[in-house]
Amino acid sequence: MRKIVTGAAIQIGILIAGLAVAGENEPSPTTEGSAMYGAAGDSAAESATNRPMQDFDLMADADFRRWPAGQFYESFTKQVEVLGSTHGPERREVFLDLAELYLGQVMLVEATSILNTLTPKDEVPDPRWQALNDAARLLGGRSVEDSPLMLPDRPDRGLWQALNAIAKSDETALRDSIDAGFSGLAYQSRPVARTLLPILAEVAIELRNEPMSVLALGLLDEVPELSGSPTAYYLRGRYAENLENSKSAVEAYFESAKGWDRYAARGRAALADMALRDGSRGALLAARDVLEDGSDAWRGDGYELLVLQRLAEVYSRLDDSVGALLTFGKLMQRFPGTPEALEAGLKASEDLRKVYGEGRAGRIPLAEWVAIHMKLVPSYRYFPDFAAQSETLADKALEIGGTVLAASEYRRNLIMMTDLETLTDQTILPARFDRVQFKLARALARGGRWQKARVALAKIDLTQNPKMQNTVNGLKAKILSELNDTDGLLRTLMDDPDAENLREMGRALFQKEQWPEAAAFYQTLWDRYPGRFNAEDASYLLIAAYRLDDTGTMRVVANAFPGLTESQGLTEMAASLLESPMPLLPLQRKNATGRLDNLERTLGFIKDSGL
Repeated sequence: MRKIVTGAAIQIGILIAGLAVAGENEPSPTTEGSAMYGAAGDSAAESATNRPMQDFDLMADADFRRWPAGQFYESFTKQVEVLGSTHGPERREVFLDLAELYLGQVMLVEATSILNTLTPKDEVPDPRWQALNDAARLLGGRSVEDSPLMLPDRPDRGLWQALNAIAKSDETALRDSIDAGFSGLAYQSRPVARTLLPILAEVAIELRNEPMSVLALGLLDEVPELSGSPTAYYLRGRYAENLENSKSAVEAYFESAKGWDRYAARGRAALADMALRDGSRGALLAARDVLEDGSDAWRGDGYELLVLQRLAEVYSRLDDSVGALLTFGKLMQRFPGTPEALEAGLKASEDLRKVYGEGRAGRIPLAEWVAIHMKLVPSYRYFPDFAAQSETLADKALEIGGTVLAASEYRRNLIMMTDLETLTDQTILPARFDRVQFKLARALARGGRWQKARVALAKIDLTQNPKMQNTVNGLKAKILSELNDTDGLLRTLMDDPDAENLREMGRALFQKEQWPEAAAFYQTLWDRYPGRFNAEDASYLLIAAYRLDDTGTMRVVANAFPGLTESQGLTEMAASLLESPMPLLPLQRKNATGRLDNLERTLGFIKDSGL
């Protein structure tokens, strides 16, 4: 092993020198006399290195150092010019040169596009196309089989073997090839080496290959573009963490988290992991701040998902259910249909029940609860459990008299349930729609918006929900009574009217001077709900009985007045109606006038009393 490491160290020394060069004179060997390389090869020959010539021959199928460093535009332009003057089979070689040029710049999409158009039609592809195509796959993280890049005599075969082992997640093969993989970096173009160096460095660190880890970190320090990058800080953090040097690891991760690339995202997630293992509130708060500040810095792949998962977990450990809910909502929106989103949905359901349960119990002030609710609406309006929790908020608002807020939330609830049915595969039972629709009408009625309440109530289809018949008609009777729709009220019948319904029907009949029916409803109210029968009801019943000349009922009601009101005037008024009326026969103007005056005084007293 020591001998291999020494050889790798020599090659890395060469690589350090190549990567650190600021000028444009990177060695670019060529094969003399090869027409396929065009004039670009001639210019490259002027800066040939001390690499053995047999290396050039062994790498002829794919050699990214064939093209001068820092002269991509010139090389590309030259190849396009050559392409315009070539015909037949030679054009294929020029296209392969272009693919190689692209790969040397790690422009994988462009290179793959060209290679796809050159796919050999015979069963045995030509070695150069195969080598370049395999290089594109390996640089893109995909595995290959029996590649020309891994022939025994190729000097950089260890690099391709290492990349193939990474793609296959083959730890054994990776351990066997990692040292030679670093040596193979010396044979790559500067962009390829810079791209692969952090990958191999991380592999060495995770394999706990101490010699190669030290060499790799040293090499990162020598490359200006990498030494102060989030990549280098993250890898230093991983190395320190493996050595159980928590202080150095945290410092390195914090530096990495200041960036905006995927390694910065990994640094944030690593900080969160350390904080979660530590468990102290201070560590969790620090991790939360770092994750919050950078949760949108890197988006679109598994590292964003990882950061969101860790942030939600930190919130949960801090008992911040609202923060966890907001993070779960973002995760489900950004990564719908993934196993992580499904798991987040289950946890979100629990936190929703917790937060809205605390609100319902009064442990969260209504204003704060509404603010939390409005933050959650954008992320959860299509979440199956959210509509039910929204209804809970509306119920609480109505309970404490917030009729406007309650009506607004009931409307939102109806819209959300409609959207769930229309835009998702959720099925909402008609009874649930009717229940919320009734609550909306009730909230509007309690807020005095009677006409709107009437419209809302009319949307309930009682043919599909006959069990609500009595409840709906009860509210309808109240609304019609307040709207002075006496005819409509009298047409609204209930199987089991409550005290308010009986009172409204009695009053409506009283206004239409249907004295027997009015007296019957007020009498029923008194019989069924004696505790709800008040002085106002007694006054109406007394007058209806008076109109019917029902002295028995009048006497019973008048005797009950002292127990219904503390008003001595009302009690005396009731007793006055029991006085023997002045005789009308023989008809005397004085007696008739006195009798009418007595009734008018009684009715006037009732009116002035506010009943």
